[in-house]
Amino acid sequence: MRGSSLVVVGVLVSSLPAAADPGDYNAPCYPNDTCNRGLTCVAGTCQLVAGDEGQACYGNGTCNKGFACVDRKCVIEAPECRPPAKGIYDACVTRAKPGWRAFDDAFALDKARKQCTGVQDLEILDIAYKYMTMAFDPAFAMERALQYAANPRLRAKSAIVGYAAEQYARQFDGKFAIEWATKQSEALAADALACLRETVAANSQFDAKFGIEKAFQQCVKTHPAPICK
Repeated sequence: MRGSSLVVVGVLVSSLPAAADPGDYNAPCYPNDTCNRGLTCVAGTCQLVAGDEGQACYGNGTCNKGFACVDRKCVIEAPECRPPAKGIYDACVTRAKPGWRAFDDAFALDKARKQCTGVQDLEILDIAYKYMTMAFDPAFAMERALQYAANPRLRAKSAIVGYAAEQYARQFDGKFAIEWATKQSEALAADALACLRETVAANSQFDAKFGIEKAFQQCVKTHPAPICK
């Protein structure tokens, strides 16, 4: 009897599941509160938590709203990669319609509705219109301004465009200022304004055009535009 009971105990012991290694799913986290790839430390245990900042991406390479999947990890989505705000089309029509104030109301409304399709940033529209009216009549200025506002590579970069246009306008007319400001701003990230200001200030002994172009050359190295998916 004694021998048989030992055999039974041996069978029972061998049938118990092996303890999971730290860092694996449902196992204790590592001492530094981390887990193996794809898992997140929650209350001391590794769990399949994903989609938010710092967490793993979902299996299809996506994250929750406001975050982007970069190297399999969810990071805060760059503002220039976010879709245009809801209601931007109707707001654009209201702002653009006065550009054709020299024409009858029906014509102005029709032009605004057609031209506002695809607009990405209303602040870009306002800045571009301001500088274009320095050289052209309101109708033509508005048409050109709407083209700049529809450029997805300028989305969320109104602060950069406005500052650059201001610098160029110190030497050139409004048309040149906004054309060059928008063209150069395409390659920068939306958070590059401080870099531009600092570089321009460091080159204040030169003319305005040299200063802002030097700033673009420097800042594109440290603040390049993100690749939006």
